[in-house]
Amino acid sequence: MKENSKMQKLFEFAEQIKEKQLQKQVEDFIKNPTPIHFQYQPSNVSFEEAPASVAIHHTYCGGLVDHTLAVTKIALSLVGIVEEVYGAKVNKDFVIAGALLHDVLKHVTYDKTNTGEFSSRKYQIGAFHDSLVAAELYSRQFPKEVIDIAGGRGSSIESLIVMAADHADTKIEEGAERSVKDMVRWFKFEEPRYPVLFAENTPFELMKMAQEKQIEKLREKVKKSSLKNREKTV
Repeated sequence: MKENSKMQKLFEFAEQIKEKQLQKQVEDFIKNPTPIHFQYQPSNVSFEEAPASVAIHHTYCGGLVDHTLAVTKIALSLVGIVEEVYGAKVNKDFVIAGALLHDVLKHVTYDKTNTGEFSSRKYQIGAFHDSLVAAELYSRQFPKEVIDIAGGRGSSIESLIVMAADHADTKIEEGAERSVKDMVRWFKFEEPRYPVLFAENTPFELMKMAQEKQIEKLREKVKKSSLKNREKTV
């Protein structure tokens, strides 16, 4: 799926929010994910190109959008489960808003070098991304429930659902990246530049190649990013 279509999918989720004011607030923030509540040195990394993490999960260009999509989809699935199995009443608007916005300012905590590597600058900013999100949502007069959910706080059903979805997607993708790294060592491939490898082929696609015994195809994919790794060090 192309990046612009993935961003469009985020807006399609936002359109499911029934409360129109909240829907507009969410859409406006996604369109312009820039802090307005404090002064900071602007990042050279956009929301669309940012990884979800520089070392743990979704470590590739575009990983943040993938993670946001996955968390929102998982959270909506959990809404159905919680309502059907446990008979709870869940505010779906709050779940969608919280899932879409939980990492919406993470890109401002990154820098991108001339070689295309991402690095964290959260200590230069003086705050972690969840605190930035909570403060920004407060300044934009979002509902308290959404602030708690997106900021990783609160003990409401909606907060628990989004936190569970976030944790699930993090662990699944992190495990997939780790599996690919294990395969590279097992097959004795040349060490690749993993952010490049995962940006061009998701870890799940690479795992499927191995499962289908397309070892030479997998080797070529890894070799391509390995060449870029050598170019980076020249």
